Amino acid sequence: MSHEAPRAQDEWASFEEFFGATYSRFLRRAMRRFRLSQQDAEDVLQQAYTETSMKEWADIESPEGYFWDKALKRFLDFNRKRASRRESLCDPAERFGEWPASATSSPDNCVALAHLRDQIRSLPENDQRLLMMKAAGYEKRQQAEEFGITEGNRRVRLARARAKLSKLRDSDVEGQK
Repeated sequence: MSHEAPRAQDEWASFEEFFGATYSRFLRRAMRRFRLSQQDAEDVLQQAYTETSMKEWADIESPEGYFWDKALKRFLDFNRKRASRRESLCDPAERFGEWPASATSSPDNCVALAHLRDQIRSLPENDQRLLMMKAAGYEKRQQAEEFGITEGNRRVRLARARAKLSKLRDSDVEGQK
């Protein structure tokens, strides 16, 4: 909420005047405060301006405060929607679909690759995702953010996932003897 004084009678006689006088300032403010791209900030502000325009203009005591309150609410909605539709950076089902064999691969290499893929698929989904993110070159910070954990916890989980995979591979080698 804004702590600004009520507006003067002659200040922004209409919503259009208010929009024209405040748009660029609020856009810069939204980009800076919400850390949004210009396009995302424009989307958030557009929704807030639309809601502000629907209110009876004469009933708004402090247009800037009223508008900024709407902008904050739309920013929160924007973040919720972004989080709910956020796709995993590394979807194991997509990554482990079918790995194409190289034209120079021997049949034994193709079989070994298919076997490794099956072993990875047998791991829990989070372990699969973490291993694939590591293999794909994602930064440690990105990997940790994807799982909502610290980088130290990510390191421990990665070590455990590698240990599980190694144990699977070792048991298969012993089974072949």
